[in-house]
Amino acid sequence: MWTGGVKIEGETRTRSRSWGTSIVIAFFLFVAAVAFLESPITRVRSVKVTGNHSIPAQTLILASGLKTGMSLWQVKNSRVAKNIETAQPLVQSVTVKTDVLAGSVTLNVMEKAVVAIYADGGHYYNLLSDGQIYGEIRTTDGFDKPIVSLQAQTAVRTGQVPNFLLPGLCQQLQIVPDNLLSRISQISVNSYDTATVYLNDQFVVRCPADKLGSLLPQGLDAISYFLKQGYQPGSVDMGSGPPYRYTPFSAQNLSGGAP
Repeated sequence: MWTGGVKIEGETRTRSRSWGTSIVIAFFLFVAAVAFLESPITRVRSVKVTGNHSIPAQTLILASGLKTGMSLWQVKNSRVAKNIETAQPLVQSVTVKTDVLAGSVTLNVMEKAVVAIYADGGHYYNLLSDGQIYGEIRTTDGFDKPIVSLQAQTAVRTGQVPNFLLPGLCQQLQIVPDNLLSRISQISVNSYDTATVYLNDQFVVRCPADKLGSLLPQGLDAISYFLKQGYQPGSVDMGSGPPYRYTPFSAQNLSGGAP
């Protein structure tokens, strides 16, 4: 600029120096940031698993895609969770937590519950709370859950739902208390979504499968009363509202087992 006929260049040189200094500082900050991001401090040094009961921790870590030495900034929580849930049908959800200072990744796993044993073609499988099949089991292992069967034929594959009726039934079974569930021997579901529940005491309860969780406790209470009163085993039809119909079995039915 000009002032009184004299050109002042000091201000221009000062601005140039400031701009140059800013560039140098920015460059070193960038280098420092890159060095930090690529340093061993920001690498995965350990992977921990919590909440698992049936699946070994190493199996879950392998499915996650996580490896020690990889950059923590490469860990995408949603991708890690999806990897595990896709590879392991027994996993319901995964919460991923990253600790940059500790260099650790924690996988908090919630497993699905096994609510029943699914029977199909002489084979038996664990039936999960969402209706999925999880692994074939041997009859010699014994069953501690009710056996579920469908009248319709199904194609059974691990990690898949063999029939659209199963998810609703399994959700209902999940809300039945264990002490009541232990009284059930077998559940057969027809194409109309009616569940026939065979009990260990030879009684039978029939009710809509999608209401089994709320109706079954009532039916079992009624049967407990019948047993105390000396009633012989029979069928309790809960397809309509109370009072529910009780029909005793004939001697032939009892000698041959529940119908």
